[in-house]
Amino acid sequence: MKITDPQAFLNSLDVTIPPYEQFQKLGDMTALHVDNNGQYHRVQYERGMMLYGLVAKYKPKNILEFGTGRGYGCLCMAWAMDDFRIPGKIFTLDYTAHEKSREWPIQRTTNNTPTTEFTSRKKVWDDLKKSSWLKHIEVLTGYSSEIMSKTELPKIEMCYIDGAHFYEGVKHDFFAFLKIAKENFITLFDDYAERENYGVKKFIDKEITNNFETTLIRTDVNKLITILENSNDPDAGMIYIQSKSLKRPIEYIYPIKTRNDFLVKYQRFEKRLKLRDNLNDKFPFLLKIKFSKYLRI
Repeated sequence: MKITDPQAFLNSLDVTIPPYEQFQKLGDMTALHVDNNGQYHRVQYERGMMLYGLVAKYKPKNILEFGTGRGYGCLCMAWAMDDFRIPGKIFTLDYTAHEKSREWPIQRTTNNTPTTEFTSRKKVWDDLKKSSWLKHIEVLTGYSSEIMSKTELPKIEMCYIDGAHFYEGVKHDFFAFLKIAKENFITLFDDYAERENYGVKKFIDKEITNNFETTLIRTDVNKLITILENSNDPDAGMIYIQSKSLKRPIEYIYPIKTRNDFLVKYQRFEKRLKLRDNLNDKFPFLLKIKFSKYLRI
């Protein structure tokens, strides 16, 4: 595995990107973190620069994103599409509806102090007044297996995986992407780190590094993940792969039948997960009860 830092990775792409301060403004609107003590932090805003740079470099016409979140990554990719006049579309998936209001840490201008509002992704995106970016984005609401099994999507050239972070969830998103991936594709995985209840690192180490040339981008520049998540992993960051670095044909590494069997099995699990999440919304006390057997894949 090649290990690098954000600036070195961006230098390798050899593209011009906006100043960090502009990513900081967007991150303050869509990616600000608040800890249990009410302190606000700018956590890994560098990931937006990586996404912008990859879109600027490879100019993909169709991008798939698992995990819209508040939209920082998605907006950074759309920003690059707009700047470089790429006639492309970003299909971004999240189970939280675009119009659903929730607690949202935000700093609207450099003159304001950070605060937490009760607002929606749609409202904040509209407040940004970036219609030229938003025309590149198609928001898809639902669970990833549900969307990927029912939605007709075009062939995808770039995938950003930042949705479910447990092992099987990451595996599902990668396998589902492979079904519609173009022959030449690039993929970026977020949150590669030793963290409680995370399976991204396990999936990468077990099923990716032996089959692709991988690049680890250490995006936890200020060690905030180490502090906030109580993690001692020095390699927290993002994993980048390209299809052209495959060591064997993809059908040999990940046989189609094996992939399809896993996707069907995951669909059954996801239906149980969705039912449990709906119950949690109606009866919050259930959050304290573990149903590990019920939710087993």
